[in-house]
Amino acid sequence: LSGSVESAAAAVAQINASVKEVEGMAKGSAELSEQSTSEISEQGSRAVQKTLDGMHRIRESVEETERLVQVLDERSAEIGEVLEVIDEVAEQTNLLALNAAIIAAQAGEHGKGFAVVADEIKALAERTASSIEQIERAITSVQDETKNVSHAMHRSVQEVQQGVAASQETRRVLERILARSRDASDMSWKIQKAAGEQARAMEAVSEDAQNVNAMVHQIAAAVEEQDKGGAVIREMVERLQSFAQALKRSMAEEAKGSRAIATEIENVFAKIREIHRSLQEQRKGSEQIARSIERIRVITEENLKHTDDLHTAVGSFAVHNEELQKEVGGFDFNGKDRALVFGVVPLESEVKMQVKFTPLAHYLESRLNRSVRIRVAKDFETAVLELGAGKTDFAYLTPSTFVEARQRFGAEVILKAIRNHSPFYRSVIAVKEGSPIRSLSQFRGKRFAFGDRKSTSSFLVPRAMLGRAGVRLADLSEARFLGHHDDVAWAIVNGDVDGGGLLEPVAARFVSKGLKILEVSEEIPEFNICVRGDLDPADREELTQALLALNEENAEDRAVLKAIEYDYNGFMPATAADYSVIQEMLDLQEKEVA
Repeated sequence: LSGSVESAAAAVAQINASVKEVEGMAKGSAELSEQSTSEISEQGSRAVQKTLDGMHRIRESVEETERLVQVLDERSAEIGEVLEVIDEVAEQTNLLALNAAIIAAQAGEHGKGFAVVADEIKALAERTASSIEQIERAITSVQDETKNVSHAMHRSVQEVQQGVAASQETRRVLERILARSRDASDMSWKIQKAAGEQARAMEAVSEDAQNVNAMVHQIAAAVEEQDKGGAVIREMVERLQSFAQALKRSMAEEAKGSRAIATEIENVFAKIREIHRSLQEQRKGSEQIARSIERIRVITEENLKHTDDLHTAVGSFAVHNEELQKEVGGFDFNGKDRALVFGVVPLESEVKMQVKFTPLAHYLESRLNRSVRIRVAKDFETAVLELGAGKTDFAYLTPSTFVEARQRFGAEVILKAIRNHSPFYRSVIAVKEGSPIRSLSQFRGKRFAFGDRKSTSSFLVPRAMLGRAGVRLADLSEARFLGHHDDVAWAIVNGDVDGGGLLEPVAARFVSKGLKILEVSEEIPEFNICVRGDLDPADREELTQALLALNEENAEDRAVLKAIEYDYNGFMPATAADYSVIQEMLDLQEKEVA
């Protein structure tokens, strides 16, 4: 045992060094993320601002050109009016020349000179009329071209305005990208903080391992003391045998008398008392060994839990890093369709739920050809409110949270999960292995753990099961609401509560850790995918068909389903009527509260 503990202490020291290395890498990643966010923010803002300034200058130039063209068009119209006047004068001149020719003809010989002048005036009027026609054609052509240019300039102004709007939209998209980058940077710092806390926890684990080592040495000392006690007992037994022989001899020799016999008997009783004390010391040593071994077991379980949390945190960091790279790499300045937000009810920690549903989000992105962002709610109530407020477009909800979302915000269910080839699952009530509780009625006056107050399988159904056994919430000495199913399981295993309600698959994972399933509920309608009431019908149909297309016969699809729940086989269509039994439970609960 001592050798095993020393090996464990060495392994813990190695894990401690690895955790510190992870902490350093997390800190470096956080600093790099923060630096990248700052550089992108400055460069992107400058580039967008320059683009906007240039578009504004182009718009002003085009608007000024359009104004000048309009002025030219107006001047062309004025020239046309002047030509009309000149044309009218030419007609009058031509008429005057005709009259002069008539008068000259009437005057006879005296009017010949006047006739020559009249002919010249007539020729001038004809040339003027011809020139006016040419000028009119030229002016008309200029006016037509001016109108074409004016229309083209008007279209250019509209296009410039669209360009300005597109630049402004680009700026807004860049601001959203920067906000996501800042969120990722904050997440990196949180991961670095978590890694630091993990390092400190591992230091505590290392210290506990050293304490265990010391306990093992104490156990060894106690065993050595036991061995000494056994030697003393053997010696006393030998002495008792010698005394018995002496007693036999003394009885044979009556000469020594009854006083010697009494003395020897008193010595026998004294030896027996010493044997009794040695046996008590031996029993205390055994109890100390048992307590030390139990402490070693608890510390080992805590180490396993810390290691699992560290593994999950590192996996979450990889997921967030991948999401950030995808956001930055897939940035589209043309402003394509916005991302769909996928809400997830927090059955376990946020990190674990992110890891579970990330493969499904990637699958939907490939099918829908648009970004899908996961949003894990902080609790069940928030998951309902975010769907109602439009912060999420569709969500993975429990039966009771869907019923509430439908009543309050008009949410609509589209699909339900298939678990072990059935659209139903079960809840359980569990106790710690070795608990004296054998029936639900024995929970009266006991401590009981639930998940979230809005949870179906860790509150609504377990409460109904207790109610059928005649146990109300008021009959419990304490009712704890721990939020996540795995938190309920750990509370049961660690002895913090006498029992609790949780999902059957989660309870099954903790059986090997000392959890015992006491009773199983009736079948419950499975978890579902629902959408907000005002979601675009086309988006709803595409989402439904993409999820229905998941086929566990396909290796990639099977990996997506198993990441959510190992027992999942796919999804099937669902209606609100499928959850009527949950509605009845909620109604009964409200009546009990009233």
